[in-house]
Amino acid sequence: MKKLLKTILTSIVILISLAFIYTMGFRTVFYILNNRSIANEHQIDFHLSGNGISWIKEGNTQTLFFIPSSREIAAEELYGSWLQDVHDKYFVNIIIPPFDTEGISPYLWEQNSSPAKRSKTIDFLYELYSKQLGKNNSITILTTGDGSIQALELAAKYSSMDKLILISPVHNSLKTRGGTVFHKLTGLPLVHYVLPWLPEFFGVDRIGSFDILNDKLNEQFGTVYGKYYPSYRNMAFDRKVKVETDSQMEDLEKIKVNRFFIIYGDDDLSYGLEGFERMGDLLTTGGSEVSIMRVPQSGRMVLFDNGRDRILDLISILLQ
Repeated sequence: MKKLLKTILTSIVILISLAFIYTMGFRTVFYILNNRSIANEHQIDFHLSGNGISWIKEGNTQTLFFIPSSREIAAEELYGSWLQDVHDKYFVNIIIPPFDTEGISPYLWEQNSSPAKRSKTIDFLYELYSKQLGKNNSITILTTGDGSIQALELAAKYSSMDKLILISPVHNSLKTRGGTVFHKLTGLPLVHYVLPWLPEFFGVDRIGSFDILNDKLNEQFGTVYGKYYPSYRNMAFDRKVKVETDSQMEDLEKIKVNRFFIIYGDDDLSYGLEGFERMGDLLTTGGSEVSIMRVPQSGRMVLFDNGRDRILDLISILLQ
């Protein structure tokens, strides 16, 4: 009994200590964590990425304005080959707004970022670019993850875009869908910081960075693209995303009438599936035309999961 009590007290002390470290924000701890690996992933210097893409060819009448998730700062490396194919094969201009890598960073010690700061950069670039286009030019906005925040803000302000394709957009129905108790615990801030010290078997089955259901594709992503994807989440930024999303969901009916395509995986671990449907219903109530694609056997990262080819084919068709 005394041994059990001692174990419980020790555990409580450890949790309190971790909470204290997290609250005080000691940069040393954050630095160590960001230089540790989960399942042999490697980090790169994200300050060397995030410059954006501006591939414009005179005579093209279509533009793909791509707003990637805040976790996809290295979008050039993650999507560059596909975007190059779209640019060359379908004669589509490609715009990816640059990231403010000093303010928006996956590094845990840089907690001063916010979606609002990113929105200003994207709004400025979109307005500047759209004003230069002729009447026969059309803009398609494509987003992944929390890039939907900025896309919906643009949709509320401008009527110049032809359609919006929201892939795994954020909404206010958070629901961890992991099957085990440990999966559910990963939604807690402190658990993300403890992951590097856990045995390797805790890093399997989408516990780490990648919500990719297909095991083979999950492993392939980690091998090929893992170094471009942050292993640790900036929890302060995530909280700000939630605040922005909660506010935005209340005003979806006020967004200017447009065409929306909402695409999500049916096994998204982070967001409740009903939230994607409700987002579509609210946009429809506001007068917009909404098409929803629920991708079977796919996690949140549908562009790297079982639905990849199907989604890319759809985007290519919509750009023609």
